[in-house]
Amino acid sequence: MRHNVSKIKLGRPKNERDALMKSLAQDIILHGRIRTTEAKAKAVRPMLERLLTTPRRMEPRNAIRALKKVLSQETASRKVMGELKAHVGDRASGSIRIRKVGVRKGDAAPLVQIEII
Repeated sequence: MRHNVSKIKLGRPKNERDALMKSLAQDIILHGRIRTTEAKAKAVRPMLERLLTTPRRMEPRNAIRALKKVLSQETASRKVMGELKAHVGDRASGSIRIRKVGVRKGDAAPLVQIEII
């Protein structure tokens, strides 16, 4: 039974899904916005919200360690600790916007643009 299960699996094994989520989160942090499918955007949103509120919830040393577990590039973790920490501010959630863009030409998958507000 699937009672109260909210994880989106995206048709991938766990290790591939984790790598995809880390890569998407890192690209959104570095570039500010990306275009992807609606399912991937909805799956990465909670992870990204947690990453953006990490510097506010922890002291700086522990926040850097927590960010390095997820983000492989040091520039991404520096950006979260620096400019995005001030940009997000005291906002508990809702710092990610998902806008519908259209459909993908090959398979008509719904495309969205996910960005940091």
